Amino acid sequence: PPSPPARPPTPPRLPPRMPPPPPPWVNPSPWASREGSKVFELLPSYKSCDGSTVKTVRPRPVQDDFTIRFEVRFTRECGASDIDIWSKGCGLVDADAKGGQRFGVGANDFGISQGRGHLMFGIGNPDRTIRTVAKYDDGKWHRVVASRERASGRFSLAVDGVLIRETYGSRNRLSASATLTICGSNMLHNNFFGDLRALRIYDRAFDASEPGL
Repeated sequence: PPSPPARPPTPPRLPPRMPPPPPPWVNPSPWASREGSKVFELLPSYKSCDGSTVKTVRPRPVQDDFTIRFEVRFTRECGASDIDIWSKGCGLVDADAKGGQRFGVGANDFGISQGRGHLMFGIGNPDRTIRTVAKYDDGKWHRVVASRERASGRFSLAVDGVLIRETYGSRNRLSASATLTICGSNMLHNNFFGDLRALRIYDRAFDASEPGL
């Protein structure tokens, strides 16, 4: 009798499809995972800012709830002499958009800056700024933590683990700027001279004076 037809060869088993890798600026650190948040590690190491070494992050990673944490040192003051609003300072971490107080209209933006030695954190539309009384242009490293909660409009600033102030501002989505600028300003080109390191942005609003930050 004729032989039965040969069975077709078994196709090789393909490995399971792996999920795509996260963007390079996402680092799900153990600390962040415990708190149920992502952490965007934008500047894990030391960066010297000389007015031209501006880093642009696109897309801007946060707009609703967030906590921004970094360390900074500088000796050179900059910004307007009558500085009272964050967008007039030299940008440290900036998501400013055309339309702040200086333009006469509002914009849903935010940023952290240095003005005449003072540190500032502000929210737009309407413009609200927390400004330190003390100056930090002493050439020493200082830890800065800025936090914002969209549902309540609460935002706060802490320096070296000490809460400077907590206040309330816009409850809008702060998405007017598509980019986040490090060591400079999005709009006025008020670039920062000094050093930054250990910049992390969390997508949750933590206590700005939290020791773990």
